[in-house]
Amino acid sequence: MNPAPSVNSIKTDLNNDASNAPMPVIKGGDDTPVVNAPQTISTDMNNSLNSFKNSNVYDLNHMRVQMYQNKMVYVAPVEFSGGFWRYIHYQQVPGYFMTNATDKNADPKFVKKPMKYTPSAYFNNDADRRISAHSLGYSMVGSTSQLEVDDKGTPYYVRTLAKPISYINRNYDYKHFKVAVLNTITGKVNVYSPNKIPKFIDISVSPDWVAKEVSMFGKYRKGFWNATSFGGHNDVMKPTKAGTEGGNTLTPYAYKGRVYYFTGMTSINSHQSSILGYTFVDASTNTLHYYKEHGNVMTPERAISYAEQDINPQNYKGTLPLLYRIGGKPTWVVSMLDRENNSFMKFVYLLADGNNQSGTYAVGDDAQSTLDLFNQRVGAKVTPTKDSQELAKTVSGSIYRIIRTNDNQTLFILRGDPQVYKIDPKDNDFNPQFSFISAGDKVSFKATSISGSNELATAKVTLNTFKDSSLSQK
Repeated sequence: MNPAPSVNSIKTDLNNDASNAPMPVIKGGDDTPVVNAPQTISTDMNNSLNSFKNSNVYDLNHMRVQMYQNKMVYVAPVEFSGGFWRYIHYQQVPGYFMTNATDKNADPKFVKKPMKYTPSAYFNNDADRRISAHSLGYSMVGSTSQLEVDDKGTPYYVRTLAKPISYINRNYDYKHFKVAVLNTITGKVNVYSPNKIPKFIDISVSPDWVAKEVSMFGKYRKGFWNATSFGGHNDVMKPTKAGTEGGNTLTPYAYKGRVYYFTGMTSINSHQSSILGYTFVDASTNTLHYYKEHGNVMTPERAISYAEQDINPQNYKGTLPLLYRIGGKPTWVVSMLDRENNSFMKFVYLLADGNNQSGTYAVGDDAQSTLDLFNQRVGAKVTPTKDSQELAKTVSGSIYRIIRTNDNQTLFILRGDPQVYKIDPKDNDFNPQFSFISAGDKVSFKATSISGSNELATAKVTLNTFKDSSLSQK
């Protein structure tokens, strides 16, 4: 079946670089990564099933990330276990569990909210059956409905409703879909267009559906024949396989109050292990944001491999690799778990383009200490209260003294200004002409302090703003 109509139905936002990607920034303090991997939370929740009466007749099978009162949390409904006769006896489930997703010391909290209409119920109380009755012309996506709660704690089941391009072309239409929302207490079902869903619904599209969408975008956006052995394979990509949802393709991110499904895109050539770009799919609107990567950024699979085999070889398993900006640089944060009980053990921070070289990673027990060690090793001093862009100041003047260090960095001071400025040749915006600046040159640029509040500390020159009038040849 021709994939073009399906690919063309994807609402895309294509970007030639990753500078504006919704990549969370870690600056210190409260900027902690999502440390609670789903495996850890699932184990903790199952260990907490004795929080309510008759817990032996219930189970936990489906867990979802969402925003709750402006915080990222995991939510998992209690479901019937044991089949029809247990359902007949109890008729409803007692509630759901919720856990803070960014606190590794958080304990699962059981929320008592008896739910009559659930996917594990029978007859007309089956949530999926009730939603199916309202999905005329659409098919239900995913294995089952997923639980979301509003800011008052009221639980709802949500399911994506989609339809194929045509009777013959069974590929999905990613533009025209609906979202069904079922009140688990009253059984009322409402079907919404994506732009009219209630504000508390963070995830209107199933991760399985999004995974298929991302795969088709990477493979067929340049045409069907281009992706075959007869074509040129021009810019054909595939999603990485180190996620927690959508067949291990996607990882949920929280960024500025919204949830995104993230995955890295890499070459279909199995011998290549670098990122070509990133996709962030807005879980509410299904807009696919693609950001091209020009640097040599390792894949999350490679980051996990380094973390497990070379950096922290203590028989821990790496999981939930998340890409953050630390000191302005993409950095993989890998959570290391105990292989037997899925308990969180360590953090590994890896500079995404560091290739596991010495001084490009750090291992620690908590987010802040690992961040401090990482900053010391890679030289990315991070101020905990302000973004580096906010600290940048415009500078102009005449170069008074200049030196070159053994690692080819250029240090200089301006006439009448005691501040030491640094030009780093490893910066992505470095121009070889900058190597020829000399005393007496009139320059202007923006600079950011990288060593704290001391005014005499070294300040890094933002090279895409650097201008030297003496280097401009007429």
